[in-house]
Amino acid sequence: MSAEIFARNNDVLAICVQELNEILAEQELHEILAGVPLTPAHQASALRAAIALGYCRLFGADLGDEDGALPLPIAKAATTALHDLIDDAAKRAQTLAHDWDSTDEPIERDELCVRLLLDRMDIHAAYIAVNEALLEAYGDQEISWQEYDSSLQALTEKVEQLDAALQQPENLEILSTVAHLPLIENWRILLTEDHQGLMPWWLSGLLSEVAQVSMQEALKRMPSAGIWQAVARAVNDKEERQLAALKLLLLMTLRARVAAAPAGQPVIIRWVSPDGQYEAHCVLVQDKRPEQIEIVFMTRAGEPALRLSNQPVWLADLESKISAEGKAWFPSDGLLQALESGKPPCLAVGSSREVWEADLQSIPPDLVEALHHDSPSAQEAS
Repeated sequence: MSAEIFARNNDVLAICVQELNEILAEQELHEILAGVPLTPAHQASALRAAIALGYCRLFGADLGDEDGALPLPIAKAATTALHDLIDDAAKRAQTLAHDWDSTDEPIERDELCVRLLLDRMDIHAAYIAVNEALLEAYGDQEISWQEYDSSLQALTEKVEQLDAALQQPENLEILSTVAHLPLIENWRILLTEDHQGLMPWWLSGLLSEVAQVSMQEALKRMPSAGIWQAVARAVNDKEERQLAALKLLLLMTLRARVAAAPAGQPVIIRWVSPDGQYEAHCVLVQDKRPEQIEIVFMTRAGEPALRLSNQPVWLADLESKISAEGKAWFPSDGLLQALESGKPPCLAVGSSREVWEADLQSIPPDLVEALHHDSPSAQEAS
């Protein structure tokens, strides 16, 4: 792992730990431990705690001396809310094809898929934390083996039913349309070695494989070279796809968070200067809306880009200035308004407004090669 990737991973792990600590301080969790009658708000808080702890386990975050499993009352409350989250995701999985066909907006279609994958990852994280808590409670003789086994079995059955719905061929093909987004790769990179050895299906490369097969099948059904040329133009329009993906990530972060919804996971956006000497990084957390978006400018060696200090910078036509520490901030409200009014999420730096390219690959390189290889025009040339 390069020093650059290691530094970025540490930033994400720090966010995970901070989020867990913030959730553990919520009043609802203290009330659960005090034995008050539970409300949906208590259960939602418990689920957030389970999800946050689960991500710390998945990504190997160091929780220090205070590390430990969730207390049994919180784990039980989280289990109730987790059942509800699984049920909700299963309902949306059942209607995914219909919902997908009901809109022609690429961003709305991507949001349908990304939300399901985010929920599936949250369910995975919460399951890990709940299992850990119940197993420890059994070891401490707080619950019987039968209670532990029945609780986990009920969750497992629901998760398996959800996965069966998500892995229906039509749903897999739809979900594969977001396989190019950095979200999945970021998750995969952050997993500990132990969890990489037990890679869940949505991180295993299955979606990318389905996307490639779907594209190849579409090419085989093309009736003319003219249609191929239209598809090739869409595939090769890298800048447009990058901007669409970046806009999706920003909108998911900036739009108002649904009450009591578990926070999404960090996604790192990276821009590169045209000469390759500088980079800009931004960490976004879906459904956790910040007051402002922070972008950190650095050299390729990972040092603060001090030479860029005091330079003007624009994001979606909003202007800011790079600080002496190599950072720039953009107000969330203004940025959301600019994006929703149609402004492209371009990052431009310096008085000349030099555009930096977002490092988001719309189509994997091997798929692009396959497209060109299988295209009618390529076959005619051969």
